[in-house]
Amino acid sequence: MRNEFYGDKRDLVKWGSLLHLAELHNIKLILFAAYLRPDTTALQLNVLRSRTQQTIPLPNAVWRHFRNVHDIHDLGRAAGITIDIFDDLFQDREDYTRRLIKWIQNRPSRKIVFLDPDNGLSPQRPDLKHVKPDEIAQIHGAMEPGDVAVLYQHARRTKTWLEDTRAQFARAVDANPDSIVTIHSPGVSDVAFFAAAKSA
Repeated sequence: MRNEFYGDKRDLVKWGSLLHLAELHNIKLILFAAYLRPDTTALQLNVLRSRTQQTIPLPNAVWRHFRNVHDIHDLGRAAGITIDIFDDLFQDREDYTRRLIKWIQNRPSRKIVFLDPDNGLSPQRPDLKHVKPDEIAQIHGAMEPGDVAVLYQHARRTKTWLEDTRAQFARAVDANPDSIVTIHSPGVSDVAFFAAAKSA
């Protein structure tokens, strides 16, 4: 994910889904693996004054106010839960997954582990917009019984993307596809969230 995309309607569905799952499972901790990547948009302002145009960068204070993933802590406080963010940059898959697992293992209380790569599970040729099934399996393996794994999934260009990615997620967490909780919104039809509680 990138800060530049934070705060759109998908985030409303995302965090509504996560708070619903936290209530459903009586969990008070969400570990948010943001899969942060460097922002690519550098918005500028063109200022025309007295026939002279000047280009200036968007003030940092504006950027931080509207596009700061760390503001999710405010939602946690309002909802009475803790939301912790794993905000390391996602640049090297193996290193990122290793550090994420260590971070998860240092949090022994029951938790939701929310994986939020840009596009969800990888197709055949993954890039840094995706998480791979074997990475999900490693992360799930490090979780405790009673923890819930949640994955953000963006639509693929197929009619069966929802069923296909749910089955792919189920294989990664070694679960029956029918046991996977799937949440999506009719108002935001290009995203879904898959959840699997880890059994003993």
